Order: sequence, then structure tokens, then C-alpha cells
Amino acid sequence: LASLAGLIFFALLIGIGTWQSRQVERQLLDCMQNLRGIGEACQSYAQKNAGKMPSSLQILVAEGHLQSVPLCPAAGADTYSSEYRTNVHVSDSKMVLRFSICCQGRHHPDQRRNFPACNDLAGAYSRGD
Repeated sequence: LASLAGLIFFALLIGIGTWQSRQVERQLLDCMQNLRGIGEACQSYAQKNAGKMPSSLQILVAEGHLQSVPLCPAAGADTYSSEYRTNVHVSDSKMVLRFSICCQGRHHPDQRRNFPACNDLAGAYSRGD
């Protein structure tokens, strides 16, 4: 009877570990989806504003490109707004405005600090790959 209880306990531990692993993976995927959504909102804003990127995520909300600034599912907070950046890139004598954004901090296991991230060239990516 004791060995049966031990087996049940061991099976529960494995089940909990598997569930936690899936939860962590789901949070990372949801965070990357948030970043993709922000990237799409930036592109939409730029199309309506002669290529100009928004100066903040709050402008995307104010102008209806985002319903709200999303929360990182792992952190339960807005980890994106403080890390949103725009810069000017010169290509073929033409100035192009670019953006980059990341999930600030280290909220996702197996990810480097400030990952996942997103920019207008690569889209959303994780671990700095």
C-alpha cells in the first residue's frame, strides 16, 4: 500500500511538472503574440502617418491601433512600454524610421534578459536568436 501511495505521489509530481512546463511555454508564446500585435499596430500607425512610427505605445491606444497596452502574461504587468524604441535608419540615401520593443526584465525561463523581443525587420523572436 505504501508503494502504491509512493507511485501515485510520483505520478502527481510528474503531472504537475508537465503542467508547469506547458504553462511557461504558453506564457512565452502569448508574450510573443503581444509583441507581434504591437508590431502590427506600429506598422498600421506608420501607414496612416507617412511612415512615421508612434512615439509611444499609449499613442497606439489613443488612436485606436491597440485596445490597450497588453500585459506580459508571465509578469502580469506592462513590460513593453518602457522598452519601446524608435530610430532612424538610412538606406539608399533614404531615411527610414524603425522600431524595436522587448519584454523588459527576465520573466520567461530559458530566455535572456529583455527577451522575447520584436522589431520591424525580424518580427517577434526569442532568446536573441
